[in-house]
Amino acid sequence: MERALKVGAKFLLSVLLAVLVYLTALQCSRRRDVPLEELLVDGSELSSVCELGEQEPDQRWDGRTHLDPVPGSAAFPYAIEAQSRSWSRGPGIVVYRHRTPIVAAVQFWLARPELYYFDHLPNFNELPFLPGSGDAKRYPANWRYQAAADQELVVCAMGDPSDCAYWFYQVRYGQYIVAMSFFERDVSAERWQRVTDVVNLHLIRKLDQTK
Repeated sequence: MERALKVGAKFLLSVLLAVLVYLTALQCSRRRDVPLEELLVDGSELSSVCELGEQEPDQRWDGRTHLDPVPGSAAFPYAIEAQSRSWSRGPGIVVYRHRTPIVAAVQFWLARPELYYFDHLPNFNELPFLPGSGDAKRYPANWRYQAAADQELVVCAMGDPSDCAYWFYQVRYGQYIVAMSFFERDVSAERWQRVTDVVNLHLIRKLDQTK
């Protein structure tokens, strides 16, 4: 009995230490503070990889007033502020700031499109949702994940990755989450990759310092 208690105590201590190391690593991923407007990619950069329509007015949301709520902000209730940019044709982009990378990491998974839009879009009607599990209908098999990002998710909501009609993309850099969607017929994973690559390169240029 005493030996079992010692083994159990050691196991519990190992789990607690692993959690502590993980949380410390998350907190160390914090990026420098940058105005959200600077993190939103310009149309001049995106136009090289996709056709854009007229730019809509940016929307801001600070998590308190709920004035001019950013589309999808309800999916990110722990964000302290957000700003969106969209065009009459082309992807929609929202950047969210959280108080800490730990909060952002939790929020990243809670706000996964497959869960938030479960049973509302054709490819999100069945469980489980496991990127990399061989689910070729939702997740592109040859996606080049961004090494500089802390978390990344890409998923097709309508169609399949070869000719998807509704793409979602989320990426986390420290306390920031950038969420994107693209509703257009016959958009291949390769084309969506080019669009998200432009956004990631812009983010890396702006967030190339840590604090």
